[in-house]
Amino acid sequence: MPESFELLKKLVGEEAKEELLFFALEEAKEIVKNYCHIETIPAGLSYTMVRMAADLYRNENSVLMEGGSVVSSIKVGDTTTSFSSTLSQDREAFQNGLLKNYRSQLNCYRKVRWK
Repeated sequence: MPESFELLKKLVGEEAKEELLFFALEEAKEIVKNYCHIETIPAGLSYTMVRMAADLYRNENSVLMEGGSVVSSIKVGDTTTSFSSTLSQDREAFQNGLLKNYRSQLNCYRKVRWK
């Protein structure tokens, strides 16, 4: 995993916050393992996991930079901008979108799980 962390650090920039990088990498690892129903990340998914972690880091970092609020609507005529603080819903929507972006790579390693 240290090589994944160093690669992620280079991918998002050296000025990145290491705590958030570590969190993003662990979150991406959990998403991959849960979606694919696997215990360990195969070598073929290591770069995919790092790219997912970079996307997660950028999303988390942008939310923190905006003070924990997210733009929920914009009206151009007479300029109205609304912010939402429903971070859990926004996070869930982002993670679903993130999963959709990487689904084709992940499906190659996904295992059938019987309930």
